[in-house]
Amino acid sequence: MGTENLTQPGCEAVNDAWAEGGQWANDPSLGPVTGGLNATLTLIQVANGFAVTTPITAFNDFYAEGVVPHTSPTSDHPNLNDADTQSQLLIDDQLITTNWPSGFHSIGGLITYYNLSNDYDISPEINGKSEWAFTFPTKSYAANTTDNTPFNGGLTNDSGQLCMVDAIDCFGFQSIDREGDNFCVLSIVSPAPPPFPAACQSTNILVLASDSEMTGTTSVLSNFHETLSAKREGWLNSHLDDARLSGGNKFINTLGVGDDQTTHTYYGLPVIGFSFNQYTNTNAQPGLLAKYATANAFATQRRIEIDVP
Repeated sequence: MGTENLTQPGCEAVNDAWAEGGQWANDPSLGPVTGGLNATLTLIQVANGFAVTTPITAFNDFYAEGVVPHTSPTSDHPNLNDADTQSQLLIDDQLITTNWPSGFHSIGGLITYYNLSNDYDISPEINGKSEWAFTFPTKSYAANTTDNTPFNGGLTNDSGQLCMVDAIDCFGFQSIDREGDNFCVLSIVSPAPPPFPAACQSTNILVLASDSEMTGTTSVLSNFHETLSAKREGWLNSHLDDARLSGGNKFINTLGVGDDQTTHTYYGLPVIGFSFNQYTNTNAQPGLLAKYATANAFATQRRIEIDVP
């Protein structure tokens, strides 16, 4: 019986194929992207006995028409800056088309809001726990530009981080209880004491707690978090266009223009996230403890002004 000596290509052959001029570096057989991607994210915590599916944000027509995304496995592409530099939003039956200087600004425009809202419940009778998880997906890209737009209204802390809000001030949060009463919320960063600028990370976790439990709080979602004072249950608003957030400066982005060269002003910040709520019923049945958890997308509000030249 005869044998055949088969030689498998090694790492050098693969690297050569991806190198400039290599057979994989510019494959003419590839065409533009078709179809799409689906994703789900489920948070499972065995110790607390719950699993929740968190909201997902997806973008239609991420690439410009005709783009063939083809990069080596070691490349940092695709990323948000590879997006089409033209964004389109349908708001109140009006299509707003904005042209941006870069792809990440285009993505940022699609998720820029001036207000986030969600309900919460920290009632002690049900051992309620409520947290906000929110991220600024384009913040790291903006940090590499000359003016950090639209994050240039932020404050720089002692570590040189660009922070979105100031705990000394009203923090831009408003809590509304079930009776319709509202009050301004202050922040205490855990474990560092105030005063301390808040929302300095690309991803931030806010834990809601009563005044008597503001110190020593723990988070279900993260080891690092910030703590907000709140009443037992109600609705929480975050005003991202509040000038008090950033020493008198509103967060705005005026880098976008229409096809007719009109200036498009976007108010707020590019942000996505969700609220997390956990409840415990210590007497679901005699001798039976039950735990529940939910994750809800934020209710959002946009503000875009189009200036005629």
